[in-house]
Amino acid sequence: MPIKFDAPLLLGFGVAIRIRSPELEQARAAARAIMGGEFSRQDSQAGRPHVTIQNKVSADAARGLHRNLESGFRQRSDSVTGLLIWEYLDGRWKLVERLPFS
Repeated sequence: MPIKFDAPLLLGFGVAIRIRSPELEQARAAARAIMGGEFSRQDSQAGRPHVTIQNKVSADAARGLHRNLESGFRQRSDSVTGLLIWEYLDGRWKLVERLPFS
């Protein structure tokens, strides 16, 4: 599945690289339709695919890294070879399943 690393994204207390992919958006919409409609408030929001590179730091530290990354960032294309399904367990994450594309 083709993706594009689009731009640094300020998360408030961290920084990520935003991912753009119409195919990934279609896959998310299909998964949501299959799962029905019972989602947490966070999961009910629009998807913002990203790769987190900094998390749970001060807002000042996050803004500093974001400014630094923005100044030299170049978009680049890549691809995703599958999906990982994770379950959140009171502060810890558990890998449930790997779904490679074939």
